[in-house]
Amino acid sequence: MPNIDEQIKEIQTNIDENLRLLREIRRSQISNLPLKKLDKLIKTFTSLKQPEILIAAPMSAGKSTLINSLLASRVVPASQEACTSAIMRLFNSQDKKDVEAFDEDNNCIASGSVSIDELTTMNELSEAVRVDASLPIPFAGDAPVTVIDTPGPNNALNKAHQNVLFEFLDHHQAELTLFIMNGTQLGTDSEKQLLDRIIETQPNVVFVINKMDEFKTNEDITNVLENVREYLENQFSIQNPRIFPVSAQFALDLQLYIKNREIVMDEWGELTFSDHSKQELMSSYSRNELTKIQNTLTIANNFMLNEDLHLNQYAPVAVNNSFNECYERLMAYSGVTGLADFLNEFIKNNYLNELRQQDKDLFDLIRFVLEEIFKILDNSLDNFSEEKLKKHIRNDFKVIDQGQSEWRKPRVENLYQYFKTHYPKNESSYHYLKVIYLYLDSDNEFSEKDIRNFAEIEAGLNVSEEVDTKIREYRFSNKKDDIIDEFIELKNLIPEDNRDKILQLLISNILSTFDEEKINSWKDDEILLKLAEKANISKDKVSLIVISQKTNHDVIDDKLTGDEYKERMKKIKEISSSLGVSSVTSVSTLALTGAVVSITEFGFIDVGWGLAILGTSGLGLAVLGASAAGLAAYKGMERRSKPNNPQESMKIEILQNKIKKLVGSQSLIIKDINYLSDAMIQATYRKKELSKRLTDSEQQLSGMEEQIDQLLQTIKKFSSAGTKICNEHRERERQLINDKN
Repeated sequence: MPNIDEQIKEIQTNIDENLRLLREIRRSQISNLPLKKLDKLIKTFTSLKQPEILIAAPMSAGKSTLINSLLASRVVPASQEACTSAIMRLFNSQDKKDVEAFDEDNNCIASGSVSIDELTTMNELSEAVRVDASLPIPFAGDAPVTVIDTPGPNNALNKAHQNVLFEFLDHHQAELTLFIMNGTQLGTDSEKQLLDRIIETQPNVVFVINKMDEFKTNEDITNVLENVREYLENQFSIQNPRIFPVSAQFALDLQLYIKNREIVMDEWGELTFSDHSKQELMSSYSRNELTKIQNTLTIANNFMLNEDLHLNQYAPVAVNNSFNECYERLMAYSGVTGLADFLNEFIKNNYLNELRQQDKDLFDLIRFVLEEIFKILDNSLDNFSEEKLKKHIRNDFKVIDQGQSEWRKPRVENLYQYFKTHYPKNESSYHYLKVIYLYLDSDNEFSEKDIRNFAEIEAGLNVSEEVDTKIREYRFSNKKDDIIDEFIELKNLIPEDNRDKILQLLISNILSTFDEEKINSWKDDEILLKLAEKANISKDKVSLIVISQKTNHDVIDDKLTGDEYKERMKKIKEISSSLGVSSVTSVSTLALTGAVVSITEFGFIDVGWGLAILGTSGLGLAVLGASAAGLAAYKGMERRSKPNNPQESMKIEILQNKIKKLVGSQSLIIKDINYLSDAMIQATYRKKELSKRLTDSEQQLSGMEEQIDQLLQTIKKFSSAGTKICNEHRERERQLINDKN
């Protein structure tokens, strides 16, 4: 017989080979998946360019006022003193409002909240070359849109503006450019110079003619717009230019002063504030501010009464002309509402549609990969070298059985430490070896129940070494007189977080020594009741444990069909739950369920398969422990004298053969594959779990967890934006149809 060191080395080699075989089948199958294609599609999706809307204008065209009117707030400074050569980027954010200024080295030199005063202060910083602000952009919904505000090129106070702007245009293309023109000062040299550069560098330009309210009443707006169209076609060869006439200052003032205030029609047919609104205004604003508010109302009356100033009618695209209140009507007349609707449609048609297609392509591929993974799990058993694994498992237990009389703790501890060092993360194999260690660590001849008890403690409860030692001393002690004292001493050693489970388990172990008659009269057992009282276990809880023991007596029946076994297993699972074992902690559930029914002298194989049918995750761990217990049961039966009853002898022989088949059967492979399959099923709902399980099988999937997490967050955000925009669009179409009707 080989010496002990050789036997230990053989087990080490076998364990390595078992793990290698399991990894090999997973690697060979998973390597055929289209993971590179999936990775490429994820990168394409996450790198999908977010739409940028660039806004440029010569000085005094009202660019900043237009931006503020689109944002429904005074965010961008409009005064000439506050202007800067910095590029300002406005990022759409529904829950974040802040602003930062950066110097040439991309260092943040100032930051603050989004307000006109804060931004004005930052813009006066001469070293700032870029200002970034995050704030809600109403026309963008939830889409990740960026509005780029460029400096005016003809600022006499700072000639660096033109250089900054032109250099930016030469190296940056936006998806859409709004070129703002002063309707009262068309055709200036600075305008022509800037527009030449815009047309040369930007592919998609829309023209906004501002300050339309400053035209005299006898001037025909239609003629003014026609002149602009001819100017663009003749001077810059722009065919069919898209032109939006607006009054940005009027739109901004409406949002600042008129919105949410009650407006009524007076006896002369003019708009005025209600008495309640007047009182509120008088108490909230200074005289100068009240003058601005009154001027806004005067201009509103002019827009309302002069149909030529209904600027929405000149928009180059269809706009919503259905209004629920006076404020909405006035905003539409300003032309800014039509421009915002156009920008909204542009984002939806040119960005969200592409996003949806990428979304579909990506998830079709993810679905395909998951389906292929499930096929791999289904087919792995057919391709796996079962005989090799069977042989190694048999050899492990053969070596253990041969060396049982010689091995003691120092020798086995070497093997135990070896495995802890080399496989610290492999729980299944770790506990497999731990059960072997406990099986050998005694001069006693352990039964299958002894092994089961060790497996429960090690795999399910993870108690300390001191408590573990005390439990073993208690379980195998024949001193019944001082059992109460030992129990109390043990109880004080057990940590509180594990105390209830362990004490219930010990009560269950005591009951396991009762015969059926004694179980039925458990309420008369003085020791049991005292133990339950010391453990703070109610009679109801003890009653449940008794039920589990009674189930243990009648669950095994060779005449039961597979479906009947399923029903029995379902009953056992319910009992386990009633004992306070959470279904989430699957290892503990399986261990405690095994404590009730699994490792019995007659029928281990059948109930073992019943547990497999339950589909509990973590089966690989439980089967490794159960296999050792099954072998112990088999050895125990061999050591017993054969019964005189031929039928009983035949029954034992049949069960011995079943246990032999279990040790060398496909059960370990099936349960290990089920363990991985369970993780994959959970991955449908938990992306991180999917990535973790796949990473353990193949290094190619190492980056998938973060990518899928980012992807799903992006999809959630973009899909929400798309849904919102589509709903708004449908509502506008419905209102338009109703208005026409």
